[in-house]
Amino acid sequence: MTNLAELEAQAHRYHRRVSAADAEREKLYALIRKARRDGYSLRTIAAAAGLTFGRIEQITKEER
Repeated sequence: MTNLAELEAQAHRYHRRVSAADAEREKLYALIRKARRDGYSLRTIAAAAGLTFGRIEQITKEER
């Protein structure tokens, strides 16, 4: 049988880490948008962030 205490503990750890990852992503996206406002090219930002040009374009167009 499944150990419910272990399941609950793992679920708690998972949700805490997802929440932390969401917060880190928002920080990254804010810095990407700031870099764009500061005049950096999408390609330069993409290279620095390790993301594709297309993804940087999407992020900079999203309303926050």
